[in-house]
Amino acid sequence: MKRARSFAQLTVFVLVLAVLAAVPALAAATDPSAAPDPSLWVTNGTTSATAVGPDGTIYLGGGFTYVGPATGCGVAIDSSSGVASSAFPVVGWGSIFASAPDGSGGYYIGGTFTSVGGVARNNIAHILSDGTLDASFDPNVNNLVSALGVSGSTVYASGRFTTVNGSTARNHIAAFDATTGTATPWNPGLDNEADALAVSGSTVY
Repeated sequence: MKRARSFAQLTVFVLVLAVLAAVPALAAATDPSAAPDPSLWVTNGTTSATAVGPDGTIYLGGGFTYVGPATGCGVAIDSSSGVASSAFPVVGWGSIFASAPDGSGGYYIGGTFTSVGGVARNNIAHILSDGTLDASFDPNVNNLVSALGVSGSTVYASGRFTTVNGSTARNHIAAFDATTGTATPWNPGLDNEADALAVSGSTVY
């Protein structure tokens, strides 16, 4: 049994070598300085071998069980069909830890991401009701956002950040204009991140 397994492994290894020798390596066939192609599908596990055929077909091997469209770290699912919405922008690449409705069908999201819909957004963003990124809202916080709350025209956020709007000091909690993303004068200053917050009227818990 052990000898049969070893022979099978050797056969697979030889076949892989033959494929890699017959087609150029993926790294040699592409420009390493080019931006990732968002139209390419992704795997749900490790990819340990790649090659490109003469006709442009990409061959992958590794510890994955699924290959499919890249969704990013956030997906809107239709409550009736269970199908992912194609209108939701790709949030890449990182994690979403918090979301809060804007009251108009859209959402504020927070986490550890660096882009939304291909546009730079550091850890917090506003997605409008039509699934597009709000171009005017950009608080630009320098670290993880773990909790969000909305009250009227103000968005409250807490997390590991220490600066917002690029250079304005805010220790782990801040309030932003819901339209422009500009930090308000409100500045309690925490000595560590808050993982949850709630807003009731003019009081933040």
